Parts: sequence; C-alpha cells; structure tokens
Amino acid sequence: MRAFVFCELCLRLTAAFQLFRGPWPNCRLTTMPARVGLVQEACPAAGSVEIGYVTDIEGNINYFDKWVEQSGVLRYSAPGVLELTHPLAYFVFGGDAIDRGPGNLRLLRRLVALKHSAPERVFFLAGNRDLNKLRMSSELDDADLSRPFTEIPRPHWDANVPSLAEYLEALAAERGTIASELDCRAERLRWMYKHTLGCPDTFEFWRTELALLSDRNTNEVGDEEVVAETLASVMPGGLVRQYLELASAAVLLGQTLFVHGAVDERNMQFVPDDSTRFCLPEEPQGGSYVSTVAEWVDGLNGFLTRGLADHARRPEWDAQRSSRGGEQLLALQNREAMWGRSIVSNCYCDGSTITSARAAEERQKLRSSPVTNASQFKLVCSDPRDAKVAKWLLGEGVRRVVVGHKPSGDCPSVLSHTYTGVEVLSVDTSYSDIDFGDSRGAAVAGLVLRGPFDANHAVVYGKLRDGRRHETRLSCLGGDAHGSGGDPFVGTELDGGWWVKARVQPDEVGHETQYLCVRGAGRSYTVAFHSAAKLESLSRPLLARTAPSRRSVMNSFS
Repeated sequence: MRAFVFCELCLRLTAAFQLFRGPWPNCRLTTMPARVGLVQEACPAAGSVEIGYVTDIEGNINYFDKWVEQSGVLRYSAPGVLELTHPLAYFVFGGDAIDRGPGNLRLLRRLVALKHSAPERVFFLAGNRDLNKLRMSSELDDADLSRPFTEIPRPHWDANVPSLAEYLEALAAERGTIASELDCRAERLRWMYKHTLGCPDTFEFWRTELALLSDRNTNEVGDEEVVAETLASVMPGGLVRQYLELASAAVLLGQTLFVHGAVDERNMQFVPDDSTRFCLPEEPQGGSYVSTVAEWVDGLNGFLTRGLADHARRPEWDAQRSSRGGEQLLALQNREAMWGRSIVSNCYCDGSTITSARAAEERQKLRSSPVTNASQFKLVCSDPRDAKVAKWLLGEGVRRVVVGHKPSGDCPSVLSHTYTGVEVLSVDTSYSDIDFGDSRGAAVAGLVLRGPFDANHAVVYGKLRDGRRHETRLSCLGGDAHGSGGDPFVGTELDGGWWVKARVQPDEVGHETQYLCVRGAGRSYTVAFHSAAKLESLSRPLLARTAPSRRSVMNSFS
C-alpha cells in the first residue's frame, strides 16, 4: 500500500523506540538545527514531528541548496549528501524536480539517495514535469525517427505552437538549408522542450551539467550524448525513472494531504482507468469513484505503479502508433486528457493569490454551459473554498491540503481554515522574480508543519524578492487547541479581491510589522503593505467562521 497514513499510536511507538535505543548518530534531540530567519523552537515533545516541504525546484540546484540551509529538516552531511536533521524530521518533495535549471541530475541523485536513507520519513510526489518525460522513449525512438517529420502532430493541448515540421522549416530558413537536412533526434528533442514542455533551455542545461559532472568543457559534449543521456534517464535504472518509482501521486500524513496540483470537485474521489489515453478525448475517459480519502490515495498510487510497469514493458509506440506504455501517466498530468480531473495539473492559484475574481468567473462559465471539448478545462483554476470538497475532506479527517504546480509569486499562497475548515497552502514560488535569470532572485520560500500528525500547525517563512524576511505561524488544526495560536490575517481575503499573503518582519528595530497584500488576475498582480491595525479596519466579507482575535495572536508570538 502506498497511502502513507500515520496514526497517533504509530507516532508514540516511534518516540518510545527512540528513547529505548538512544539518540541517532549525529542527531541533536534537544534543539532544532539553526534556520535562517525562523524563530528557534524546542525539539518537539514525544508524539510531535516536524515536516518540511518544498516543491517545483525544476533543476535549480542553487535554489534548492538555499532552501536546505533554512529548512530545519534537511542538511548536508557531506558535499552532495543529504540527511534528515533529527529523528522526528520528515520531508516531502512536492514534484517537478527537473527542467528549468542546470542541476537536474544532481538534484535527482540527492533526492533518490535521501529517500533510500530514510524511506519511511521521505516522500516524493510525481509532478507534471517528472511524468511528461516518459514521452521521450517513444517519440525519440528509432521507429518514430523514421517517420516523416511532416506526420508528427503538434501537441493536442496547445494548438497555437508550431508543429515539428513548422519548427524545422523555420530553422532551415535561418540556416539556409532544407528542413529534412535538420531532422534528427537532437532537433526533435529541442522542439519538444521548447514547444511542448515549456522549457526551451533544458537541452543546454543537460549539456552544461554533463560537462560539469565529467570535468569537460561544454563543447566536448555533443548533441547525441545529450539525447542519449536524456533517453537513459527515463528508462529503468535512469534517474528520472528512479525518482518516479519512489514517488507517489498523493501522500497522506495524518490530517495533511499532499498532491502536486489541486483537489477539487472534478478530481476528488476519481481514480482513472489504466486504459486512459494521452489524447484530446471527445468525452470523459473511464475511471471509478471511491468513498474515502485513503482509498483514493491508494487508488492513485496504484495507478502510478501500474503505469510505470506498463512503460517498462513497452516504452515505444506500437506498430500503428496508436498506443504506448505509460500512456495513462502522460494523461494523468494533462488536464485535457483527464477531462479536467487531473490531481497533477489542476491548480488553485491565480494572479499570485490562492484564488481570484477572474478564476471564479472562469469556473462559473464552465458550470453554466455544456462541456463539449476537453480544451474548455485548460484555463480553469480549482476553487480552494469549495464547500463540497471541504465536507468530504473533513469527514475523512483531512484539515489541510498542500500543493505546488502553479506559481504563486515570491511567497506561498494560503487559504485560512476559517473559510471551510480546510487550510490550503500553495507553495510553488518558481517565478518569484522574473527579472532574474533563474526567475527566483533573492526569494526563498519555506513551509514546515509542527506537532503530532493529527494536531499540528504550519509555519510559512522565507524571503521576498526584495530580500525582506517573512514568517507566519498559522492556526493549530486538530486536537484540543484547534483553531488557536495562528495569525488572524494571513490567508484571508479583503474587500476588493485583496489577499493577505505574508507577515513581513520589520527591517529595523522599532519598526512595525507589515503584511504583504496582493490582488491579481492571470499573470498580473499588484502588491501593498499594511499594518495589523490597518487590516483590522478593513472588511473581510467572506470569512465563514470566527477567527482568533488579534490580541490572542499577538500573545502567541510573545
């Protein structure tokens, strides 16, 4: 079973076992490791854990190393060797390990080794950028290369990008030759990266890293070597493949559910059939609905396992080019193929906030007219305040959902539990600062959960793009302290569509704490900073439950 569900009894047995055998080598049980900018706390009491989470690193090894420095749950025991910092530390990687940085292989090596070192406390999710690499074994195969490039269709999920033939013809015009002279594996892979996978620099990132790892100059790494290493990575024994075999489609730790994309009214309880095709379907493809969250997590993880086995058995196209192994997993990460029911690519965030008026309008459009084409789901964001979804999750003991996938600006986006009873955190900050080459700049984002698995609180922390630090302790969920101890503003919506996103620490002693507020739509957003006193004077019309008072929260920080 790949549903990771922990109970209080298991946790107490773990704590008792640690007391019996003594501290683990090199682990400090009295205080947490130093964390940049985060208030130090005593090591959790028996029955408590610390769960660190990061997502969507996308090959940016330098950013990952910055996150490790402040994570409190991971550290390097030697160059390139990760370890958990104490016996009650857990780590969840939210998916999308590769593509948009020059550290794909090194990151995968470190993650895979870490998982093997602590398999019961380290968890990975399969993201869209991880799963979609399974395409390469069929689309770069000898048999497919022998097909005329004019027969290769453009991606079914984006009719606006050039086909392979159009790409080669444009390239030939630039170089003063003919398209057929340029048709090779390397150009097909470049076309895939640039026009079907949204990562135009990845081919050269692989070349750069292969040169670094073998102590060569980049001009000594040829195109065919890049292609060969890329193909090998998705086959059994390859690093991408190893990551996927260790990953899950969903992870459930006590009251917290982790998925890459979103949980919404369309995908909740749904487990797709193994026969699901990677295509633009004319109607919803088959699947089954289950009752409980545990059954759903198990069903999705079983689907992932079987899909990887299918890919290993038949990694290329069949003779008719109508079917290929692992196709169901390519479908899982594609909203159109899943008829809007993907837990991998459905998403919450819009305009750098957890949701927006524009997102609500798009959802309403979809509900008010019949769905006749799977492409209608493409731009629709999931509703984090969906009462039906929250009722199901709460009925199953889930009070928190943690996701990545959709960028949320330079700090995580939060939905307070005061709306539906379910707290939602969206933590992909891969586009923190588009003015920098790596799209992150000075920003770094952290999330840690503290307490027993079924009664804990989240701390969201890090640095904004301007270098200012932020830290917010959210309310305790579950247990006798449920609903207490958290900041009353972060994760709530103000009049006019403004969301309170982060509690920013003063840059000078004596200065007042400010809150980052954001309003946006699509890829545009506006920011403002307000004091707690100002926020208290503003209306938050959609709060469904009574939040703790500012006085009780300020006391919790003292």
